[in-house]
Amino acid sequence: MDFSVKAISLVSSDDLAAALGFASPNDAFRGFCRNLGITPVRRNPNFFDPKLVRLRLDQRVMTLACETGLRPADLVRLTRGNLESFDGIDRFRVRTQKRGRVAHIPVTPELRQLIDETPADQLVLLVNDRGKPLRPTSASRAITRYRDRIADKLSDPTLRLQDTRGTAATRLLRAGLGLNQIANHMGWSLRYAAAVIEHYAAVSPAESAEVLDLLEREKQRREGKTVNAIVNAPNGAKRGES
Repeated sequence: MDFSVKAISLVSSDDLAAALGFASPNDAFRGFCRNLGITPVRRNPNFFDPKLVRLRLDQRVMTLACETGLRPADLVRLTRGNLESFDGIDRFRVRTQKRGRVAHIPVTPELRQLIDETPADQLVLLVNDRGKPLRPTSASRAITRYRDRIADKLSDPTLRLQDTRGTAATRLLRAGLGLNQIANHMGWSLRYAAAVIEHYAAVSPAESAEVLDLLEREKQRREGKTVNAIVNAPNGAKRGES
C-alpha cells in the first residue's frame, strides 16, 4: 500500500515496512528505522510520520552526494556491487555517466554507516518512500529539500549548497585523495579543485582548520614534485628542446 505525505497524516508500521521492502515490521525493519532516525509517533509505536520518513530518506541522498561527489544520475545507480577492496581499503568503483570516466571513491566512515544501514536485499543504495529506486530528478529534489531544511544551521548563511560536489571534494581530501585525483574525479582543473575545497571548508567550522591544513600540505607536496621534476630533468628538457 503506497502512502503519500499529502494524502494522509500518518502511516502504519505495516504499510511503511511493506513500502520500504520489508516482509513485516520485524527486527530488521525496526533496526533500519532506528539507524536512520525514523521514530514512531509519540505514544503509538505502530504509526510513523511520513514527513519524518521523507526527511530521513532525503538525508541519505544528501549524505551519499556529499561523501562521493557523484551527480544524481550516478548516485541513483550505486549498489554494493560497485564496492571493491584495494590494498585493504574499501572503495566504490563507478563509471560516471557524463564523462564515462572510472572514479574510485574511498568509503568514508559516513559512507560505511550508510551502506551498513541499507537492507541486505535492497539492490540500490537509494530508494524512495515506496521502496523503489530513485530517479535522478528525484535525487536532485531530495538534495534541494534537505539543503533547505539545514540552511539555518550553516555557520555562514550566505553559503549555498547547490553543488554538493564541493563538500565531497573536502571529504575526499580528508580521506587521503590527492588534488590530482580529486580534480580528475570531479572533472575540474587542479587550480579550481583547490579553490572549491578552500571555499567549502567553511561549511563545517569543526573541519575547516583540518581541511585547510591538508590542502596546504597537498599544494606544497605538488609544488615539491614539480620542482624535483625540473631539477632532475635532462638539460635539453629544461630548456624546452625537443
